Amino acid sequence: MTFSPESAPNENAGKGGVLNKLTAQGILEAIEKGEAVEVKVRRSSGEIEGGWQVIGIEGGNVVVAKKDKGVGKTKYIPIESLREANKET
Repeated sequence: MTFSPESAPNENAGKGGVLNKLTAQGILEAIEKGEAVEVKVRRSSGEIEGGWQVIGIEGGNVVVAKKDKGVGKTKYIPIESLREANKET
């Protein structure tokens, strides 16, 4: 799956849509289908920031990416931390 910040709006939005995808199996299935999974990430400052896209799983972490001011950023986040950040609306 290729990172594309211009991807369509998250079709998985809605009650539990993103949270249902945030399991190892759900992420792998979404990647196989070419589905974009947009998530929120808790920054080191504690702020929740949206607009990150899941691009894979490595070890026990979910790999997310975002393009910010023309620079690509990548983070490795434990699945449980990502699920917690995406419970908040």
